[in-house]
Amino acid sequence: MTAPAVDEAEAKVTAGLAWLDQNHPGWPDRIDLDVLDIEDPLSCVLGQTVGDFWLVPISYDEATAMGFEVPPGDPGRIELTEAWRRAIEERQLAGASR
Repeated sequence: MTAPAVDEAEAKVTAGLAWLDQNHPGWPDRIDLDVLDIEDPLSCVLGQTVGDFWLVPISYDEATAMGFEVPPGDPGRIELTEAWRRAIEERQLAGASR
């Protein structure tokens, strides 16, 4: 992992977190990290939150900018998936401690 790739992934996830918090309160409780797969429209963050990536009313470019989608062949897929995993784990742990 290169630092720029990690930084870019984290920036995208930060934007995605804000969008999810605004549009789907309580979303972290719906995420199963054991099946999280950023490339699967049913197992990605949006898929697990709303049922299917393609049901979300945002453009492909918006989805990519918010870290919900990775263009085919993008080498940042691993960094993005791990950035989501860290953010979701943090949110789930914070929710469990309330």
